Amino acid sequence: MRPIDLAINDINRKVIELSETIAEELVRLVNMDWNPEYYRDRAAKALKLKEEIKRMTTEAVARFQPTASDLSRLMFYYEVSYGLFRFSRYALDISRFISAINPSRCGLEYSWKALQSAITLVKLSIKMMSTYLEASKSEFEGTAGLAEALEKDVDEILSTALKEASRRADVCLMADLLSVVFLERIADHSIYMMRSLKELWQATLER
Repeated sequence: MRPIDLAINDINRKVIELSETIAEELVRLVNMDWNPEYYRDRAAKALKLKEEIKRMTTEAVARFQPTASDLSRLMFYYEVSYGLFRFSRYALDISRFISAINPSRCGLEYSWKALQSAITLVKLSIKMMSTYLEASKSEFEGTAGLAEALEKDVDEILSTALKEASRRADVCLMADLLSVVFLERIADHSIYMMRSLKELWQATLER
């Protein structure tokens, strides 16, 4: 195995660790744990991992003279680490808004719908990132389709919530609406990540 292959494998492991951190956060959100301190700690860990991936990527480029395909993988990991870090920040923002109200008396129906899809998508994205060399075309298309469906669903949920918020003032509704805004950002980042991963996978097959 080439030295750069070893470096890329190390970076991949860090990306998977970061991915699992994000998945854990979303599980907590779905289980209605709104403690901001937990999400602040996870965001700090995600930031540390992102910076470590950035350092490792830069070092691999400087030391090992990557080929074009190697460089594509390195840049993918670098960009994905930022997207995943943003997930952790959005989770923190959601927890801050919801914990500021009385969650037990708020249905949070809009953000609840989006959260169910978001956690499934993140879990599938992690699987794709860790096993993309063995993944099939249908698996990629299925996960990419789920990302696009989530974005469409969240757009519709956001539009509905905005219309309702314009008709009445309600603290629960506003917390719900703000949470959906951040879930929309997760959906947007997810689509970008899956499209980038699919391009990387296709390029790998053509080598």
